[in-house]
Amino acid sequence: MNFRRLVNPLRHSDHKVLGVTYLVLEALDFYGFMFCERRYSADFLWFMAMKVCGCLVTASALRNFGHLAKSDVNKGMFAESRTFS
Repeated sequence: MNFRRLVNPLRHSDHKVLGVTYLVLEALDFYGFMFCERRYSADFLWFMAMKVCGCLVTASALRNFGHLAKSDVNKGMFAESRTFS
């Protein structure tokens, strides 16, 4: 797999957009927790946005990367020798 195909914006675009959205929400979540704690804890939408987006990212990863299932040849992320594959 070459680099251009990997970073192609049209390939798995929903997962990429949700991933960037999750990172932005994580930065806003940190800012709200550190500097606007009273408003952050009172606003349910601000509090739950990152958690909901994380669930959506997970769902899109399961949908987009289902073809990466385990097999006898490829045992998944960690092989029997406990090396990262």
